Amino acid sequence: MEARYKQIMHDRGLPFNADLEQSQQFTMQPSIFQMLSDVLQDYDICTLKQSPQQLINGLYLKVALAEARAYSMMSFAWMLLRVYNEGNFTAEQQYGEETYLQYSADILQESYSVMLKASNEFRTCDPKQHSEGETFVQITELLQGVIENEVDMNNGGTCQQNCAYYEHARSEGCFYSETQYCGSHRRCGGTLHNCGFYDADAWVCKSKNPYKRYDYILYENNVRLGPQGSCKGDQIKVDSWWRWFVHCSYCFCMCDDGNSTTTDRFVSLMPVLSDTKKNMVVTGIKFTKQRGVIHMKIQQGQALPQGQVNSTTLRWQDVEPINIKSSAYQNGVHYKKLSYEERNIDLDRLTAIESHVVTGVRFRMLGGHLNLEVQITPVNFTTGELRPFKSYWISNDNTPAMAKNPRREISVVNLDIPTRYPGSTRIDSVPDSFIRFGPSSITLDAAQSTIPFFDAQTVAPVPASWMSGVELYHKGRRGTGGFLGLQVMTYNTSQHTQEFEGHKVVINQVDY
Repeated sequence: MEARYKQIMHDRGLPFNADLEQSQQFTMQPSIFQMLSDVLQDYDICTLKQSPQQLINGLYLKVALAEARAYSMMSFAWMLLRVYNEGNFTAEQQYGEETYLQYSADILQESYSVMLKASNEFRTCDPKQHSEGETFVQITELLQGVIENEVDMNNGGTCQQNCAYYEHARSEGCFYSETQYCGSHRRCGGTLHNCGFYDADAWVCKSKNPYKRYDYILYENNVRLGPQGSCKGDQIKVDSWWRWFVHCSYCFCMCDDGNSTTTDRFVSLMPVLSDTKKNMVVTGIKFTKQRGVIHMKIQQGQALPQGQVNSTTLRWQDVEPINIKSSAYQNGVHYKKLSYEERNIDLDRLTAIESHVVTGVRFRMLGGHLNLEVQITPVNFTTGELRPFKSYWISNDNTPAMAKNPRREISVVNLDIPTRYPGSTRIDSVPDSFIRFGPSSITLDAAQSTIPFFDAQTVAPVPASWMSGVELYHKGRRGTGGFLGLQVMTYNTSQHTQEFEGHKVVINQVDY
């Protein structure tokens, strides 16, 4: 066939530039897909707006479409020549079709081999400037630094111990409320933990921030708790005193007051689901805070064939607002109220099995830990149709108490708040670990904040894609409590591509 085609082209005085050998020679060169993959190795995936695998698949679609258009134009040209009786051109058209099919198989094979090694992860970059409610949200007053005198931490009103004695205590009263510090500041209505002594006397700068007690504390021995700067609120002198031969010292403790009107220590346990009855899949995710409750919020879009999403249907789902004061919502069922005893959250990477997509997310309680769950649903890759009645939840049930491969803790003890340090963070956690919410640095922040914060930025690739997994991770910089962030895994379309002998590649249809 090839020899006949060459002879025909030679007899007509036409150049022969599209022979099969040249096509095969071209495909043996370093492919454009491999070149793109090599370039992506030097990029942070958060800067790409989509996963590396998405980019490679998108390039394949553009190349394949361009090749199909070229073949269509050539076939149309042969047809016109036949219509105008310029010849039969059957051999030319047949050879062109064979070359096109071979070339198409080659580029699909090349893209497939590169996509197998490419990452399907996507996350959002760090913002240039942080803004609460937009780039981050936080838990407040979970464990907060507070000044308390020893005389007020026992029923007898005595001063016979030292601050370190009060590892776990309560504020039992206010001795001399008319003259002492306890009568002029917001007291701890819950439990006190890990008390310590810094100095007898101090200047206390009250904070104007509703969920902080102090901007800083400056002791007379020049020990400063909190950031540098002048006091923008009221400044009060706090002096310990002697009662005969015992010293009534002011201690610095951690307050766990779950009934405070300014504490936001609640995490939603409500499932957030896409509308699978309308063939909607999850296409984006982020953290948000409403009425003091941390939620996961999802973007949904209508699934189309072969991993595509109808962009006109993309919508962010409204989360159900939780009123923690209402009897309709119960702690441990609809939300989790964090406390000194239960303040852990598991960091996991949950990935769907083949031919399944993400259609929902939620937190549950696993022992005393918040634990991520993902709902996955079977999908027909060829048609894009979901099978919602076969949806189910996946999770990682591992705990720190397991005898084999227990969860590892990521420590954020005594670190500063992350928003004071602009610049890029790095992921410093691994799946199958956990982190414990706790107070910020006593020295740098007077333990007024709860770390880590939550990254509230949108995590949604553009263009939208099916998703095959979600990861909850921790990122930070040295010396800071960092952020909890969400990362998604875009759907791996290469799992529907198989190589067969003779370089023939076909797309599988998943049957149910």
